[in-house]
Amino acid sequence: MRWKTGLGNRLLVANLPTNMLCGLVLLAGEFGVNAESWFAGMRLNVQEIHDPQARVSYRQASEIIRRALPTLPIDGVGLAMGEKQNGGNFGLLGLAMKTAPTFGDAVQIGLEYQRNLGPLMDLDVQDREDGALAVVATAPEEAADLLPFLCEEMFASTLMLARELAGPYFRPLWLELGYPAPRYARRYDDLFGCEIRFNQTQHAMVVDRRWLELPFASYNPVTSRQALALCQAQLAAMSLRGETTAAVERQLRPRL
Repeated sequence: MRWKTGLGNRLLVANLPTNMLCGLVLLAGEFGVNAESWFAGMRLNVQEIHDPQARVSYRQASEIIRRALPTLPIDGVGLAMGEKQNGGNFGLLGLAMKTAPTFGDAVQIGLEYQRNLGPLMDLDVQDREDGALAVVATAPEEAADLLPFLCEEMFASTLMLARELAGPYFRPLWLELGYPAPRYARRYDDLFGCEIRFNQTQHAMVVDRRWLELPFASYNPVTSRQALALCQAQLAAMSLRGETTAAVERQLRPRL
C-alpha cells in the first residue's frame, strides 16, 4: 500500500481488516477495561470487530486507537500487543510465509500481502550502503500523534514473526525510530536485544541481509501455493467502499 497517492480518499475507504482493533480489545479485557466507549459514534461496536469480514477505514481505526490508549493502565501498549504475536496471528499470510523456501522469500511474501492484515503502517525494504537491509515503516501525517504506538506494534510483531520463522536467536542490528525516547525506553532494549536509536529521520528495523538466505525446514511447495492463492484472493477482494457502506453491510450480513 502506497500512502503517497490519493491519501485523502484512502483514509475514508473502509478496507482495513480489524486485526489490530481486536488485539486492543483483548488487551483491554486482560486489565478489566471496558472498551465500549472507544466505539461511540464510529458506526462500529466491539462485537463487530471480531467478524473476519468486517472492514474499517483508516480514520476509524486511528480514532479508536486514540481513545483506547489513555484507558489502558500500562506504558508501551504497542510493545505489549506486538510481543504477544505469533505465526497464528498472521493467519493465511503467516502460513504462506512459514512454508516459503527461505527467509528472504518469506519477507517478500509478507511485503506483497501486508494489506491483508490491515496494518496502519506501510512496510518497505531498502538496501543500506553497509550491506544491511532496512525494513522501513511509514504512516500518513494524520497519524503522527500515534507513531510511538504504531511503531511499537509493527516492529514488535515483525520481530516475533521473524523469530518464529528464523529461530529464537534472530535479532536486528539496530532499530531506528523517528520520535524521542519514552520514559519506558528500557523495554525496547529488553524486547529487541539491539541498539535503539531514537530521533531518527525514519522508522526502520535494520537487519543483516545474510538472514535472507536462511532455508526453512518447514518449506512445503504445495501448501505454499495454496496459501499464496488464498492470500491473493483476499487481496483481490478488498473493495473501495466507504464507511457508511461498510456499516450497512455489517448490519445486513447477519440477517441474510
